[in-house]
Amino acid sequence: MSPNNLPTYFSAILPQEKNDYLNLIVVGWEKCTAEFTYSQYRDMYIIHYIKSGCGTIEKNGRKYQLSANDAFIVRPKELLIQTADKQSPWELYYFAFNGKLAEQLLEKTVFCNSKTIAHLDENDFPETISSKTIE
Repeated sequence: MSPNNLPTYFSAILPQEKNDYLNLIVVGWEKCTAEFTYSQYRDMYIIHYIKSGCGTIEKNGRKYQLSANDAFIVRPKELLIQTADKQSPWELYYFAFNGKLAEQLLEKTVFCNSKTIAHLDENDFPETISSKTIE
């Protein structure tokens, strides 16, 4: 397979028996093209982890530069504009979830107190994002 034929994204919508408490909806990976922009209101929480590259997010008129090992969250009914860098577009992992316990769960993570951005330890993504749950 030549480099031009390599996949640039993977997304899996998970089969689920929907419940009111917590639902993992989708997991995915994407290697974005230069200046790829995405913005849309959603009805779920989506956590993104930047594996490599860089880009910007814009929230409430403020822009933030992000790069490898940064993570950010999009909350339900929140408009957040994501743009991959022109020279070094980001490659990121993401997962989406919803439910009555979602906000309560987030308060035990690096996204507590309505935080949108977190810098994570390079090889400890799951442990760092959830480190507050152990406290």
